[in-house]
Amino acid sequence: MVNDNSTMFGVCSMKKSVIFVLILLLLIPSSLGSTIATDTLYLLGTVGPRHFLEVSQIAGETHETAIPLDSGDAVMGSPGLGANVGSWSVSSNSQANLVLVVEYTPFEATVNESLVQIPYTLNNGSTDVTSGSVFKTLVRTNGVYSSEQNSGSIYIKRTNTNSYPPSNGYLATITFILSTE
Repeated sequence: MVNDNSTMFGVCSMKKSVIFVLILLLLIPSSLGSTIATDTLYLLGTVGPRHFLEVSQIAGETHETAIPLDSGDAVMGSPGLGANVGSWSVSSNSQANLVLVVEYTPFEATVNESLVQIPYTLNNGSTDVTSGSVFKTLVRTNGVYSSEQNSGSIYIKRTNTNSYPPSNGYLATITFILSTE
């Protein structure tokens, strides 16, 4: 007669061995660093528009640096581009076509209770520019507007030879506007 306990023990022992081997097979790959699952993030990044417009005034800021409007480089007919009153520069990462627009007022003063205006024109170093028009079309290289390529001097010159009453209070305003074409 066959002893059922030994057969049963052998079968149980074999089941335990198979289960042990299966557990080892499942644990071995994870202990060796095998990938069990993956997931991926897709991230959007942004770079915001960056625009820098800088205008530096070199003349006309104080009474000591006031621009002589009746003599020197600002007088109509004088040689050169006019009186150098400042410089400008632009840098930007915009993908739009950018221009620098200028708006300016004549020199104005109230003398003996009368408003006196002295007209002038602005020059960008190569061209006379009227108020409300494009001062300079900016240059974009490799997707950016660099200040090295987009800078220059600002000149003014009177547009007439009229005589005006003396005053230390003649004032003009020049506004530069960075704009798209």
